[in-house]
Amino acid sequence: MLHTRVKRVLYLVVGLPGSSRLTVGKQLAEDVDGIVVTLDTIGGSVLKLAVYLRDTLGSATKPAVVVGTFGTRVQRSLILSAGKLHNYAVRCIWVRRPIHECQVTVLRDMFGHRGWVALQASDLKDLETRREEEVDVETLLTLNRLFEPPEETEGFSRVSIIDAPSPAWHPAVYTHRALFMDLDGTLVVSGTGQPLYFPDKMKETLTAFVNSGYKLYCVSNQSWIADGRKTEEEVRALFEQFLKTLGTPELPMRLYLCPHTRYPLQCYCRKPQVGLIVPLLERNLIDPQASLLVGDATEDATLARRLGIPFQHASTFWQSTRGPLQPAPRV
Repeated sequence: MLHTRVKRVLYLVVGLPGSSRLTVGKQLAEDVDGIVVTLDTIGGSVLKLAVYLRDTLGSATKPAVVVGTFGTRVQRSLILSAGKLHNYAVRCIWVRRPIHECQVTVLRDMFGHRGWVALQASDLKDLETRREEEVDVETLLTLNRLFEPPEETEGFSRVSIIDAPSPAWHPAVYTHRALFMDLDGTLVVSGTGQPLYFPDKMKETLTAFVNSGYKLYCVSNQSWIADGRKTEEEVRALFEQFLKTLGTPELPMRLYLCPHTRYPLQCYCRKPQVGLIVPLLERNLIDPQASLLVGDATEDATLARRLGIPFQHASTFWQSTRGPLQPAPRV
């Protein structure tokens, strides 16, 4: 009786940074009793990783699970060639996730690893070691734009797609809630420290939220700083003026702002990007679903949707007499 040798398998897990590709790769390696190989593992480029595989696959005793972006056919061809040199079948698993959810995961991962987030490329330049998951927003958007979905016609024995679940904040851990507010057009007349609505009503409403256990944060785009029309110190002084006009200089509300240009996008902090709020959620263990974001612009509504925060338009919020909203029941 003839016995056919079972062809060995090389697994290639691809996806954007923040797609949870490494989580999938680790689980796959556990399932097949394999080892995970990444650019971080060998410290180099895709070409260096391909050379590593070419040199080691012949004597490997366990399946290799290679994890990375590998967003183009050219990059994947290097891994395919290394596998086929040693008569491996190469299976590809594409971990798919929307780009805005990848942004959230990249920042959460960065905060968990370092305790802070890099909002611009310049924040990453001085790092002694930098993981493949740690990318600036321009790089992430470019990788997304250039990403070519993998196909079996490239030479894979099989291509599978896994849709990663949306990022979640577990309520057993994230137990606090917050009121996030835009500045210009929500709290103040644009470009001034003058309250947009009746100061007494605003004071009453904000104080009621504080007394109900909400943390207060103001999150604002301030491209005027990049344009040279205002300094950051001037913007912060106007915010302090607003608090004093309300008669609440001691109100526990801090201003977090993006001072960068509108275009081209070069930071994670310009709304509707999520870089102003994600560190606040992580540092203070805030549950987005139990919180509220108030603003007057589409970018505010989009930011809220990307993080799963209930949204209310500023005009509706200030006209409401219901007081602080209670978190919706979980299902």
